[in-house]
Amino acid sequence: MTNPIIDYVKNLRRESPRDVVTVYIPEYVVGHWWEQILHNQSALRLKGRLLFTPGVLVTSVPFLLASSTKAEQRLERETAQENARRYLRTG
Repeated sequence: MTNPIIDYVKNLRRESPRDVVTVYIPEYVVGHWWEQILHNQSALRLKGRLLFTPGVLVTSVPFLLASSTKAEQRLERETAQENARRYLRTG
């Protein structure tokens, strides 16, 4: 997947060497550690190949998956429960 994008960006740079090309790369924000293995690998490869290309600006855009939203909600519930426990202890 990365080669066609790299070729396209290099072609744009060749046609307009004074222009700056911006590449937006969506990166999944996951809720479980094992999802990281499934996602973001091609984004990481693409970013690595474009990062040191002159005249190319790479921008990572976070994209929340449903599991990350659930993980965030779980963390908020746990934090609220912990705060309630602290409040009850201190009185």
